[in-house]
Amino acid sequence: MTILNARGILPAIAVFALAGCRGVGDDPCHVVLRDPGGPPEISRLRAEARAATHPLPYLERLGWSFIAREAIDHDHAHFDEALAAAACMEQRAPGDVDARLLRAHALVSMHRFKEGEAVARTLAGESSSWLASAVLGDALLEQGLVEEAAVHYQRMADGNPGSQALSRAAHLRWLLGDRDGAIEAMAGAAAAGDPRDARAGAWYRARLAHYLLEAGRPGEARRLIDGALALVSGHAPSLHARGLLLLFEGRPQEAVEPLRAAVAADPLPEYLWALQEALNESGRADEARAVEARLVGEGEREDRRGVALYLASRGVDPARALRLARAELDVRQDVVTLDTVAFALLADGRIDEARDYSRRALLLGTRAPRLALHAAAIAAAAGDATEAASRAGEAAAMAGALLPSERRLLERLGAARATTTTAGRPPASRTS
Repeated sequence: MTILNARGILPAIAVFALAGCRGVGDDPCHVVLRDPGGPPEISRLRAEARAATHPLPYLERLGWSFIAREAIDHDHAHFDEALAAAACMEQRAPGDVDARLLRAHALVSMHRFKEGEAVARTLAGESSSWLASAVLGDALLEQGLVEEAAVHYQRMADGNPGSQALSRAAHLRWLLGDRDGAIEAMAGAAAAGDPRDARAGAWYRARLAHYLLEAGRPGEARRLIDGALALVSGHAPSLHARGLLLLFEGRPQEAVEPLRAAVAADPLPEYLWALQEALNESGRADEARAVEARLVGEGEREDRRGVALYLASRGVDPARALRLARAELDVRQDVVTLDTVAFALLADGRIDEARDYSRRALLLGTRAPRLALHAAAIAAAAGDATEAASRAGEAAAMAGALLPSERRLLERLGAARATTTTAGRPPASRTS
């Protein structure tokens, strides 16, 4: 477990907003123990749980297996099944600590952050479980409660120093504007990772590569991406990172293949957006339109915030973009969500509100290319040329992690700034 993949928080559990534990009803044990087929490991654990006199250990392993499985096949129903496993455990052993920990983890994975926080907070208060501290920190971080999250991450690190704590430290440092510290901590996570957990190792390397792209170090990023894909050949975040790198290098035709593979592995709007841009840059407009239609038509099921940002960036259907962004804000108040609301407000022509949300997104000092780019565009729309120039300069220094259309927006902001500067100068004196 570690935080922040493309969906939000843990590489072992891609997150998704679900309404509840589908089909559990009054008998969660029936849901979790029936055998509709599936992976042999899950079928085996079900059979062992059904046969066991004391089934709790098997139910617990089954619940965590559902969560791990979601990272492989991206079937969000696995989170419902994990929640059912926790409910079955609690039905047989009310108040069981392991059951509550599994339930907290599943709730956070489903973007039910407040519910997950409540369960994890009780657990963390009752014991010194580093896992409870980790889940509580994750729930708090997604709600924008960074200082309190840091306290619980430190407790986690005290109880279990290693890759999981280091990756969380990396993300905290990135949020607080310390990219060098983030790179150092994530490199430590990659080095300290369990060699038996290839997927987590690939995620650490992919995230580190993204930090390096932001830092203008593409050569190092390439080596990390290659290493990640050597561990897990179809690892979607690593394929996406490779596509971004190729787009930055002006090789969109080569970017299409890894980005198409990333979408095939996990159809996140972020990956679809990058693929759409690679196709457009390659002159394959019809294919690009088909990908865009899929993103706009289906992407909300995967990540409504990603769809909101895409629509706002395109200036298409700003009302829908703002609706989706505000819906996400109801459950998640992190800097990326605040920034998405800000950019959606700008697309909807509500500049003063956009500026307020943009300032809130920047309060922690996060140095991220999109945050800086959006702040520059919002400041320019508000007529603040000084702020626009400063933020555009920040974004330009991190352009390796931007898409081609975003770099063109940055160029337009620079051109407008140059025009404004020239227009404001006094006429040059002439000598004869």
